[in-house]
Amino acid sequence: MRFESLLYEKFFPKDEPKAIIQISHGLVEYKRRYYEFIEYLTKNNFAVYINDHYGFGENNINNVVGSYESLKVWEKLVDDMFKLNIIIRKENPNKKVILLGHSMGSMLSRRYIQRYGGVDGVILSGANGKPFINELVALFISLFETTFFGRRHLSKTLFYLQFGTYNSHFKDRRTLFEWLSTDREKVIDYKNDPYCGIPVSSAFFMDMVLGYFRLSKIENVKKVKKDLHLLFISGKDDPVGNFGKGVLESFNLYKNVGLKNISIKFYDGKRHEILNENGRKEIYDDIIFWIKKNVLEEI
Repeated sequence: MRFESLLYEKFFPKDEPKAIIQISHGLVEYKRRYYEFIEYLTKNNFAVYINDHYGFGENNINNVVGSYESLKVWEKLVDDMFKLNIIIRKENPNKKVILLGHSMGSMLSRRYIQRYGGVDGVILSGANGKPFINELVALFISLFETTFFGRRHLSKTLFYLQFGTYNSHFKDRRTLFEWLSTDREKVIDYKNDPYCGIPVSSAFFMDMVLGYFRLSKIENVKKVKKDLHLLFISGKDDPVGNFGKGVLESFNLYKNVGLKNISIKFYDGKRHEILNENGRKEIYDDIIFWIKKNVLEEI
């Protein structure tokens, strides 16, 4: 379905849904990679709405990954998430809404809860920590490339710098994407998908890094509702979250500003895409249990 810059799908169980899950996907991937998880959710009586962020997946209208023909792309993606949330609440009045963001989607979700409401719980998968030196380097490179090559320039430099660094931590390197999962089939599926694992525009990378710094500012973190239910989930072997250290850093950021209903769970031996990891059904069950206990208060 399309609405303005939104391209989204919705999935419903046979019976009345317990709640609605809104999913925000990660960098250079798209909604198809969540279908297995979505099927599991609908079998457990949850409805799901998911969009391809503008410039990604089947919503790559300009044929330049991460391209947006105006400034402040990052905030526009957050605006799109709110547009989808309005649709969800209009079509499902009186239903609880849980926002699940993975990787880049977790960053967008963190910005979303600073700017908007409409969600009763938030799950952050594959989150990172506070921006530091690496992000400053990426910002300099993206600014240089945008200035000299234009906003639509696809940055292979930033692509290999980011993904290559993540992958360097693992010995079983047959592709550039072993850092994603220990499930070989899921890694190959990602590698062979034309919408995944490809460079994004320099401009998008610049806007993403700037957005990363913005959402990490303490004055913005303080804007999050203190009674919001928030869950961090991460693989202990995820380099994006600095093998747990960065995730814990972000967790403490919210805890220190007064969020009470906040929890964190690590999975030993799991990498970045925990929803596509070996033994993922256990993780799916943990997510459902958390929603039932904390958001729906059924347990």
